[in-house]
Amino acid sequence: MASKLGLYPTAKATITALLAKPVAAGAEAYAERLRDNISAGNRSGVKYKALPRQSSSPSEYPQEQSGQLKDSVDARPTSNPLVAQAGFFGGNQEQAKALEFGSVNMAERAPLQRSADQPETRQAMLTAAQKAGKGKR
Repeated sequence: MASKLGLYPTAKATITALLAKPVAAGAEAYAERLRDNISAGNRSGVKYKALPRQSSSPSEYPQEQSGQLKDSVDARPTSNPLVAQAGFFGGNQEQAKALEFGSVNMAERAPLQRSADQPETRQAMLTAAQKAGKGKR
């Protein structure tokens, strides 16, 4: 279906350009909150001899052990400037999948969903997007 912009043939491109930075800033704010949630405090799960810290229980964010999981958190653009991705990139994808959804040996921790559900995360994303949207136009 052809777009009928009439007097404003560049409207779509202009709007897309104005929204791209706020979208990217919101995704980066989400990634930062996810990193913070993985890094935050002690956990109450089992202490395994092979790991430096006590593990998380199913009701908690994953405990940072090696830093690999936290280091794999990133925000990235997509081919559509109005869509950005944030989550676990690189690193041990099987571990990230098991932490999010659970496995036969471990109950889910769901760090991606839990971070997205936090009001503090949504506020951080909104604030970052608003700040980015006030830049040069």
